[in-house]
This record gives sequence, C-alpha cells and structure tokens, in this order.
Amino acid sequence: MASRADCLRASVLVLVAAIVALVPANCHAREGFYLGYGFIGQTAKGDLNGTTNFTDKANNQYLVGSLNSGVGSMFQLGYGFGDYFALELLGAASQHTASYTGKNDTDATLSWGGLGVRLAAPLGKSFEFFLRLAETSVAVDYRNYVLLAPGLTSTTDVSYTGYGSLYGGGFEIMGDHFGIEFSYLVHAATLNQAKASGVSGTFDLPHHLQVPVTTSAIAFKYHFK
Repeated sequence: MASRADCLRASVLVLVAAIVALVPANCHAREGFYLGYGFIGQTAKGDLNGTTNFTDKANNQYLVGSLNSGVGSMFQLGYGFGDYFALELLGAASQHTASYTGKNDTDATLSWGGLGVRLAAPLGKSFEFFLRLAETSVAVDYRNYVLLAPGLTSTTDVSYTGYGSLYGGGFEIMGDHFGIEFSYLVHAATLNQAKASGVSGTFDLPHHLQVPVTTSAIAFKYHFK
C-alpha cells in the first residue's frame, strides 16, 4: 500500500506534468532584476543533537541543543543574465524549539545568507525548472540557553556562527511580472565560532560542529522586466 508521502509525490509529478503540457514552448526565462519573499520549513541535524558539548578557555561548559523542525521566511534578490543563468543574494531565518539531554527546552533561531547562482531550464514563458547553488554564512542563536560553569548554573544566550554551501532546485510558475517558486535546498554547514552573553569576545570552538540543513520553500516573486 502506498504511503502518504508516495501519494503526495505522485500528485506533485502529475501537477508538474499538467503544467508543462499547458505552457507555450516558444518563450524564455526572464532577464533583469527580480525580488522574492516567501515562507520556509527547515530542519538541522548533525552535531546539533542535544548531547554534543565542549568547554571554552574559561572552563565554561556548553551543551549544544537539538533543533526541532522550524518555520520562517526567505528573501531573494536576483539578476538574470539571459535564458539560463542568474546571480542571487539569498537570506533565510527560521524559529525552532531547542532540546537538551536532562535540561529544559529553549528557543533558537537558524539563519543563513549568501551569494549563489540559479541555473534555469525554461520550458515556456510561464514555467521553468531550476538548480540553485550558493556559498553562505550560517548562524544558530540559542536564547535562554543553559551555560554550566564549575559550581555555577546560569542562563545566557549563545550564538554559533560559521559557513556553508547549499544546492537544490525546484520550479517556478510565472505571469507577466509575478511568479511563484517552489524549491528544496540541502545545506552543508560548519559552525566554528561562538559568542555567549556574559563571556568576553568571540571564541573558536575546540571542534567544529557539522550541521546538515534542509530547507523547503515557497516564494512569491516580482520580475521587473
């Protein structure tokens, strides 16, 4: 018996096939500037697991929270150079519940931004598939985070920062100027620095945190040309 995910996947394929069959085949992707804003769902795994811990030079001990799936928003600014290629400035942020082994849950924000390329395969004036590649900066901010020092338990905020690369793809349905885009992105992030409130300066992590991130997005776009 087919699962709900299999049924959904089949329905999406049927919808895409129907759209492709209906769009004209004598037109091309958009050139010029475009803006996009939309909504995302994100997951982050790897070393953000609720059990990973480390100690800084002041002997403060940190326990890295596990992020539950979160939702947020995404921003795009791009410029198309022809039928198949565009440069993009991308940014996204999502809100999460963070869980810890033996500790209370807290709140966290996962954000990233960077410069990327969009490679399009236009199938008509109103429809195109695309691939997206980007290099990014990444941040995970924990609020009301538990910081354990020898003989002391206090509440503080911690921000982990680093870098990453993403790849993925999707499709866009376009009108004269407005479009709607559906995409799925896979993000390989490395967090290598941290900053905690009440602790002086930013410090390097004793071992880098490897964090795979997935992003599902729907974005509403305006093409200026």
